[in-house]
Amino acid sequence: MAAEPVRRVRRRELVPAIRTDCRTPDIEIVTAGASIGALNAVASLTRHPDAFALAIGMSGTYNLTGWMDGVHTLDFHYFSPIHFVPTLPEGPQLTRLRSRLAILAVGEGRWDRPGNSWEMASVLGRRGVPNRVDLWGQDHDHDWPTWREMLPKYLADHS
Repeated sequence: MAAEPVRRVRRRELVPAIRTDCRTPDIEIVTAGASIGALNAVASLTRHPDAFALAIGMSGTYNLTGWMDGVHTLDFHYFSPIHFVPTLPEGPQLTRLRSRLAILAVGEGRWDRPGNSWEMASVLGRRGVPNRVDLWGQDHDHDWPTWREMLPKYLADHS
């Protein structure tokens, strides 16, 4: 699979580098991202719950199906938590994932689509993965000032 090198770098290089830098070999890592980055944060958590303890997705775009021109490759399937999580078999990975948390924070202002977060929450919830959608209201747009306000709050809440 073409996506395999990215996953390998994340798990075999990035995670050990973080743990070495923190001088804690088993530190649980928080992953966060905004917009498409929220997809990457949740994807990291769902694929590697042994390394990532918390995903903070802000104004997430979690379902990329509309941009795939009807093509649904295996790479796409395993990259996309909307598609991957429902097919995750019972076993150690899913058991560990059920002890993790995904926070899906989203504004209701310009350019934001809370339905994306609710769809992701539904997929996670059906598999017993703890998650919550936090709606930030109409005065919070899909934009950097919103994310700059969101991230410190969640990091403080979970440090």
